[in-house]
Amino acid sequence: MFDLGKKLGRIFIMASASSLVLPLVSCEDDKKPETNVATVSIEQGAITETSLAFTLSSSNADAVCYTWSKTGEVAPDAEQIFKKGEVALANETKEYTVKELEANVSYDIYAVAKNSQGYSQIAKATMKTAAPGASVSVQMGQNITSSSAEFTVIASNAKKAAWICVPAGGQMPDAAKILADGTEVEVGKTVSCKATGLEPSKQYVILAAASALEGTDIVVSKEVKFITTGAQAPKVGDFYYSDGTWSTELDKSKTPIAVVFFTGVAKDNGDNSAYYKLKDGVTPMTVNGYAIAINDATLVNGENIEVSWSFFDGSYEGAGCSFDVTDFVGYTNTQSITRAAKKRPGELTPNDDSFPAAYYATIAFEKACPAPESSSGWFLPSTGQFQYIWDYAYWNKQGTLSAWLENSFKVLVEAGIECTPLYSRDSEYWSSTEKYDSEAHSYWAYYNCFDESMFKPGFTGNLPKDKKMRVRSAIVF
Repeated sequence: MFDLGKKLGRIFIMASASSLVLPLVSCEDDKKPETNVATVSIEQGAITETSLAFTLSSSNADAVCYTWSKTGEVAPDAEQIFKKGEVALANETKEYTVKELEANVSYDIYAVAKNSQGYSQIAKATMKTAAPGASVSVQMGQNITSSSAEFTVIASNAKKAAWICVPAGGQMPDAAKILADGTEVEVGKTVSCKATGLEPSKQYVILAAASALEGTDIVVSKEVKFITTGAQAPKVGDFYYSDGTWSTELDKSKTPIAVVFFTGVAKDNGDNSAYYKLKDGVTPMTVNGYAIAINDATLVNGENIEVSWSFFDGSYEGAGCSFDVTDFVGYTNTQSITRAAKKRPGELTPNDDSFPAAYYATIAFEKACPAPESSSGWFLPSTGQFQYIWDYAYWNKQGTLSAWLENSFKVLVEAGIECTPLYSRDSEYWSSTEKYDSEAHSYWAYYNCFDESMFKPGFTGNLPKDKKMRVRSAIVF
C-alpha cells in the first residue's frame, strides 16, 4: 500500500537539503575574480601651429594604439585604430606628439587598449593647433639707382604690415615705429615697393614689420642692406623728374618737372651749398645743380595770369633780398621774402597786399607740382639766375643758339608733355632780386625778359613792385 506520508516526508527533506546547498553555491561565486578590463585615457598637452602633444595612460593592457583625424571626419572604431594607428607603450604614462598638421585646425585624438578580454573603451580628446603667427620678409630687387631702390615685401597672417628705409649705421627703428611711421603694404600679397629720395653711393637698410592677427605681438623682418649707385653728373639741358632723378634722354616713364640750367654750386655767382636745406627745411643737402621749372607758376587752369611782386613799398625797408643782378641767391631771397610776409600781412598770399610772386613760386606751384623730398623745394629765382639761363643755357655770349634748354623744351613739346618754353611770347618774369631806387624812395624789383616778340629779348629790367607779370619757379637738387 502506498504510504503518502512517508513520501511527503522525503520530499520535504530533499527540499530542505536543497535550500541548504544554495547559499553555499552563491558564496563560492562571489569569491571569483572580476574580469581584467583594459583601460586607456588621454590628457592634452602642448600645442603649436603644426603639432599636438598629449599623454596616454593605460592599464590592464596588452597593447595600445592611437590615431587622429580632423574634427568632423568619421570616427574610427577600435579595430581600425589598431589596424592603421600608431603603437603606444602599454601600462605606462607617456607623452606623444603628432606633427605636420595644419595651423589653426581642430583635430580629434583617438586611443584604444586591448587584452585577452577584448578592446577598451575608445578614449577621445579634441585639440586645435595654434593660429599661425605673423610673418614678414623683404626681398631686394635689381633696380637700384642713385636715388631709388625697388624691392618686394611679403606679409602673412598679419593685421597690419609696413616698411621703412633708413640710412645704415644709425639707430634702427623698432617694430612699433616701423608700423607707425612706415609705408603700409597689403597683407597676403607680394607687394612691389620703391624707396625714393635717396642719396647716391650711400648704404641704406630696409626693414618691415607686421602685427599679429590676435594679441600685440609684432615681428620684424631681417635687415636688407643695399648701396645706391653713384649718380651720373647732371648736364645743362638734362631733364629733372618728380622722383628727384635726372637724365639726358627723356625718360617717358617718369614725370619731368624742370630742366637743368647749371651744374654744381655757383660759387662764382655768390652762392654756397651751406645755404641750402632739403625740402623739410632742416636737413642739409648736397647741391648737384639748379633747374628751372618747365611750366609757369602763374599758369592757372590752363591760362597764364600776371601778378605783382608785392604792394608798393614807399619805405626804405624792402624784403631783405639781394640787390646784386649777377648772383644765384634766389633760394635765400625767397626765404627773406617769406620772413617779410610774416610781418605784413602775416604770411605769403596771392593778394596784392602781400607777396604774390613769391607765393605763386612756392606755395601755389608746390600744390600744382610737388617738389621731390631730395630737393630744396621751389623758389623764386634771382635775376642773375634768369640772366645766366638766357646768356648760357639758351644763348651764349656770341648770340648763337646753344641747343641746351631750347632743345630740351622741344623734346618735351614733341613728346606731348605740357610745358611753357621760356623763350616764347609775353615771357617776362619777376625775379627775387630787389632794386633800391633812392630817388623814388622805394624798393623796386628786377624782372627778366624772354619775350620772343621783342626786338632784342634777354634783358634785365626793373619796375615798381605793384606792376604785374609772370612767375617761373626754380629748384636746387
